[in-house]
Parts: sequence; structure tokens; C-alpha cells
Amino acid sequence: FGKTTRVEGKTSEESDAATRALLAAENSMAVVLGATFVHDGMVAQCDILLRQKDGKLDLFEVKSGTSLKPRYIFDLALQVHVIESARFTVRAAHVLHVNSRYTHAGGEEYPAHGLFKSIDVTQRVRARVAKAANRLKTLRSQVQDESALQLPMGTYCTVPFPCPHMAR
Repeated sequence: FGKTTRVEGKTSEESDAATRALLAAENSMAVVLGATFVHDGMVAQCDILLRQKDGKLDLFEVKSGTSLKPRYIFDLALQVHVIESARFTVRAAHVLHVNSRYTHAGGEEYPAHGLFKSIDVTQRVRARVAKAANRLKTLRSQVQDESALQLPMGTYCTVPFPCPHMAR
């Protein structure tokens, strides 16, 4: 990808401000790691974001698996929804996953172009953006519904990490 800049903020809002500053800084290509967008209570953080000269954005979701999974597409659809709601334009979406056919030649660095396989999933992501937006709307209404918060909890509320709404 060339020269990259990592976004680091103590809060999502700080990271959002840093991302916006990076994207507004110059009218050329930029590669941003951890670009963060906040809009209407939603947060999207991108593994790799490439800003084109025309200002449009390419997203790259990096996965340690060796194949494309449907949840990766939906994750990118959520990111596209948030990013475009924040008034940016996403041009393309890609998944980078481990290339299971890659064999490392000892003593050399791992070349990203060999270690990872890139798949352009733009059309599949675009087909799911509206569904992602509807799911977010449903989730928001469920979180506001006090009766839903009285349901018994399962392990999914604590594993792999605690739900941020646990206190409620």
C-alpha cells in the first residue's frame, strides 16, 4: 500500500476527528490504518482505508481466515452504511484473507501480495447495505425496549467479551 498513517485516539470521537483531518489534509491518495467514522451513535473502524485522488474511499477488511465468509460481507456493509451516512463516498470494498496456498521461503520477509488474497466484494456489500441499515434500526429499538432488557442472559452476553449494555 505504500506509506500509511495509523489513526489513534483515546475515544471514537477523537479517532473520527483524526480520520477526517487526514482525509481533508491533501488532495492525493492516502492510506489510513484504523480509520474511524462516527455518525448518529454508530462507529465504523476500518482495517485499511485507501483514499483515491477524487476523494472516494476503498475499504480493505483484513481477516486471519483462509476463505471468504458471509459475515465479512455484512461487516463491510455496516461500515459502508456508517461511512456514507457520515457523508463520504465508498468506491470499493475488499476482503484480504490468508492465502492458504502461500509457502514462505525462509529468510525473507512475508510479502503481503503473496501472504494475503484480495477479493473485491463491492457488489455483494452494496447489495447488503440497506439490510444492514434496517438491522441497526431494529437493534436501536430493541435496546430502547425495557422489556427486551428483562430477558434472561446467555453466554453470548459475556463471551467473547461483555456486552456494553450489561449494566442496563
